[in-house]
Amino acid sequence: MTILKNWALLVLLLVSLAACKESAPKVEQQDESEIEQSATEAPQEELTVVAAEAKVSFPTGEYGSLVLGFEGNQLTGYYDMPLGSGNGCSFFLEGQLTEAGKEVAVKAYFPGSEEVVEGTLTQEIQAVTLKLAANPGGQCDPSLYGEGEKLMLSQPATYLRVGVLSQEASVYADAKQAEAKGKLDKFAVVFVLQQMDGWLEVQEMNGEIKGWISAKELFGLR
Repeated sequence: MTILKNWALLVLLLVSLAACKESAPKVEQQDESEIEQSATEAPQEELTVVAAEAKVSFPTGEYGSLVLGFEGNQLTGYYDMPLGSGNGCSFFLEGQLTEAGKEVAVKAYFPGSEEVVEGTLTQEIQAVTLKLAANPGGQCDPSLYGEGEKLMLSQPATYLRVGVLSQEASVYADAKQAEAKGKLDKFAVVFVLQQMDGWLEVQEMNGEIKGWISAKELFGLR
């Protein structure tokens, strides 16, 4: 009888050992799957961090002595730096935009003059650097045609482009020429706010006159 009891205990012991061996691999396999899952999730978090990158663009507005406007890919601007004794560094600027953050080729000249100076406008965050190949008009600071001048955005705006009047122009209350509000002199610099049927709503730079003029009364681009 004692022998039978011992055999029964031995059988139970063997069954228990076999059950432990079967359950052990299942636990290890679950741990391995959890490790593989965490390993595949880690690179996704890294990609998300790398993808966050600031984009640089040209905002319309006033950059100290320079005002810039953008209508599509067309860049227009006007640089005006008084130097005293009635002299100053003034010129019109035009160019074509490329990709954000890229250097843009520009032309600097005074409307009505044949002289054109080549240059570049480089985009930065809330700033531009203007560099010219020569001194337009002979009155500008050497930094403009040396290492270039960095100009910070001081006043954002929403106008379309910058223009210069090729002749004296009457300014009207609307595009139908119903009521004249005043006149703008030749070479006056204006911001173009909107356009309609060959007429432009403009705001005089450094002045109070605002109204409509004919688009033919602005100097054309080169």
